[in-house]
Amino acid sequence: MKHPFSFLPGVHSITAGAVLFFVNTLAMNAQGPISPTGLIGQKEIILVWDEGHDSTENLINYQVAGLITGYQGQPDLNQRFEFGDKKTESDGSYGNRQLAVASGDLNGDGLSEYVAASMSGNNRIRLRIPELADSTLTYSDSRTVLVGSRVDNKGDIHVLTGNFDNDDAAEFVLVYKDLDQLLHIELYDTGDGLMPELVAEVADETLGGRNAHNDYGVYVHDLNRDRVAEVVIGFRPDSPGQGVFVKVYELNGSTFDPKARKLIDNNVLTANSETVTLAVTAGRFDLDGNDDIALAWGRIDSCDGRGCDDTFIYPLQIGDDLETISFNPGNRALTNLSANEVSPLNLKSGDLNGDGLDEVVLGGSFGAEVFAADSTFTLISRNRTGNHSDEPGYAVDFLRVADIDGQAGDEVVIIDHFFSNEPGGEQWFTLTVYGFSQELTRDSVLARRSNFESISRGSGSRYKRHYALAAGDFNGDNFRIGEGKKYMKTDVIQPLVILNAPPTHFDIIDGEVYDINSCYNANLANCGHKATYFKADTETKMVNTQVYSNWGVSAGLKLGASAYGIGVEAHMKATYGEKFSKTQSMAKTVRISSQISASGDDLIYATVCDYEVW
Repeated sequence: MKHPFSFLPGVHSITAGAVLFFVNTLAMNAQGPISPTGLIGQKEIILVWDEGHDSTENLINYQVAGLITGYQGQPDLNQRFEFGDKKTESDGSYGNRQLAVASGDLNGDGLSEYVAASMSGNNRIRLRIPELADSTLTYSDSRTVLVGSRVDNKGDIHVLTGNFDNDDAAEFVLVYKDLDQLLHIELYDTGDGLMPELVAEVADETLGGRNAHNDYGVYVHDLNRDRVAEVVIGFRPDSPGQGVFVKVYELNGSTFDPKARKLIDNNVLTANSETVTLAVTAGRFDLDGNDDIALAWGRIDSCDGRGCDDTFIYPLQIGDDLETISFNPGNRALTNLSANEVSPLNLKSGDLNGDGLDEVVLGGSFGAEVFAADSTFTLISRNRTGNHSDEPGYAVDFLRVADIDGQAGDEVVIIDHFFSNEPGGEQWFTLTVYGFSQELTRDSVLARRSNFESISRGSGSRYKRHYALAAGDFNGDNFRIGEGKKYMKTDVIQPLVILNAPPTHFDIIDGEVYDINSCYNANLANCGHKATYFKADTETKMVNTQVYSNWGVSAGLKLGASAYGIGVEAHMKATYGEKFSKTQSMAKTVRISSQISASGDDLIYATVCDYEVW
């Protein structure tokens, strides 16, 4: 039998006593309703700095800044930032007064928190995690704790966030050197209360050099895409002392297991240099296999300021088992940062042009240089821009890559610090956001706040400020659409109507059918008793997708639709991109027009929704 509604999409039938007609109330295109477009929304910037007083009196400031809504319409670049209230804490800042800050969703609520680290007294480190109010981007309460022991207060400290256990919340790692130059990696969890708790640690590499800045690099990244982060370090070991290495750690219970350890360059020191600076990052630099690592190292220009290369960047590939690192020395990039003096060194990665691949961004005393891997995995310089005039030792992180404007592609954020050499002079900050063209060769200043937080330079270098910055979604307007995954669910909603026909009177006696009113079996067409039903409706179907948490977490998707006045709900699970916490809607209007005659036996007319979920 050909069903009367076979012209309708999604018509199915069941032949056991009744006929069920299903109408497909939702049909999305094969590409998915939303294309992978990267970060939606925008991130804010957290600035941390001390006041540059005597080391026993140092105050530490915390302030969040973001772009104003409709910033493009504001012609004054200085007015494109909106700053939250500054918060000042009497934390103290000792030794070389290093500061570090990182952001992440530490309690799984869909918003970023930040964790700041400062050098405290007695060779310890103070951690502070504020409870930010998303409306004001400041705080009245925070969690603080002293950690570490025998910390080298003349060395750098780093703090980075990542998801090490594939749950809803991020953890963070604190990295520092002790007085014996042993590198410590400590993993902290916070839970809902945001109080840091040490859960894992390792210290198995002794560094070469002493009292040096930027003498090791560290990065947290999910290298093999198993939804669990690893730790990557770049360093020069105490023995043999000449070469620079990259090493990968994988969390294993209360410790980190060492995985790949690879010598990258064995000729880093020259007759003119006893200092080597290092930085490391990771990202998707090409479309092959796992994500990749980049290591940068620099030294003092050894050719009397003639502009010879003093900084080298190696793109590295990691094996699936994290046990091997491979590279081609010919793929490295060479550049010159600073003549006759060592340059501060930052290395970050991000998708600056929104093409799905990450670029490598090198930060130094000149500003930022952008590199992209070509088809042979060789790093090619695409752009050089910006300004950072400070010397090493005053900012571990002065450059970040993040989506600040909410448009396709990430931006480069640089904080610069000016310190007058003249008695009675001043010191101040300049914060700048740079955007890039599709081909990366052109850049533009999206926002710049110049000469802010200006104070006296004091009587000497001990009054010079130390500072750090990070970027995060502190007010909840940010989420990421990843590559689409299609899920199909078909479900009977409920009968819309039971089409009642006059009763048929028949029986079977000794195998013989006795049809009293000739309305049974083959005589349906001649039956004098039937009912005709017609229903036409235009209904707008709305599908609400509520997504939570971060990449790799199954999120309950609640789909809603309505037809013929009947509420429809279906619950599904799907995996979506990083830091989802938004609701997106897609509407589709479907006209349902149907006519059916009920005769012989009753017909049940029901709706089934075929949900295509991306």
